[in-house]
Amino acid sequence: MTDISFVRETGNVGNEFRTKALQGRAKVQGFRIEDTFWGYIAHGDGSHNLVMVIAQLLAMLTGAFYLALSIAIFSMPELALDQYGMAWRAGASVVFVILGGYLVWFASRGTVTEIHVDIQKGEVRRALRSRAGRTTVLGRYGLDSIGGVFVVRSKQKEGKASLVLRYRNTAKTLEIARGRPAALQRLKDRIGRDLILSEQNVSIG
Repeated sequence: MTDISFVRETGNVGNEFRTKALQGRAKVQGFRIEDTFWGYIAHGDGSHNLVMVIAQLLAMLTGAFYLALSIAIFSMPELALDQYGMAWRAGASVVFVILGGYLVWFASRGTVTEIHVDIQKGEVRRALRSRAGRTTVLGRYGLDSIGGVFVVRSKQKEGKASLVLRYRNTAKTLEIARGRPAALQRLKDRIGRDLILSEQNVSIG
């Protein structure tokens, strides 16, 4: 008879091992690809954007201050019996609650950027993922608006490169991933095939 607790423990160990293996692979090649039913996600090596971390920390502190201030204003006893004071207090509290709530939401969006290549919807999305697994979309680009896919080698770090998409025929680009040129070339070929298939589907439709 199989011990269920042993199976669960073995499964947890296996999942932890696979997670660490994927993280290790991302560290080596600079990124990893997660396949989904609608396409795939390009994850970075898990490093956080320092500027984003500082901005979200400041937003969290400021948001908490505004929320505390709204409570303090609403509970001011000297304005409790004054009709004008009550209206001013209620209005100020609502404003500070909205500002504080928005800043706290901004601070909880996450600091790790990922790229979603959605074949079903025919678009590329740049998103932030929070620690809870929720994503916030920062931008959307239709596959038919992609003018090219390029591997740009780094001049500062030898053996490193970036995979970028060019928006139409403009100078605007979107970085998909960073890592080793050989690994990026494989991802470039995959995205290139998806762009070709997307164009064929549009022409057929």
